[in-house]
Amino acid sequence: MTNQTKSSTGMKYLKIACSIFVILACNVQAFAAAWDYVNEAKNYQYYIDVSSVKSEDGIISAWMKEVLKKKAKPYIVSGQTVHESKFKIQALESSDKIRVVDTVYYNSRGEVIRRLDAQYSEFVEPVPETIGEFWLLTLYVCKVMHSDSSKNQILGAPEEHATPLPNDKQRR
Repeated sequence: MTNQTKSSTGMKYLKIACSIFVILACNVQAFAAAWDYVNEAKNYQYYIDVSSVKSEDGIISAWMKEVLKKKAKPYIVSGQTVHESKFKIQALESSDKIRVVDTVYYNSRGEVIRRLDAQYSEFVEPVPETIGEFWLLTLYVCKVMHSDSSKNQILGAPEEHATPLPNDKQRR
């Protein structure tokens, strides 16, 4: 066997190994979280991880994702521009009270900028003027996701059928 044949055989195996790695990486990423489009506001798009929706002891919990739209005005956390935020939200089944349990901020490269645990320890009533439409949207999504018959009403809804949200000026 010549050096050229050994080299081409080695390259073949390297290409096959890289292809397998890419396929496995894509499958792991798809398995990790199935983010479904929920709605959008002026500067952000909102998604929910359907696999994270759970109901336990009268509390519904889910992970929500807020993604900055292109050409939207970003906000800064720890001196870095936030491109995406993920929030673990809990809602009471018996009332309209909700809370944020966990918050993670990411930059444009997907690196964690900051993580906040137990941001709000008490359940609170969402007030649009002070808290923003994200809270109202979260409450709505948690309640709808808990109702099995209504799940398909919001998941994967095209933008033209989505319920419009209040103006982003009311945010945070």
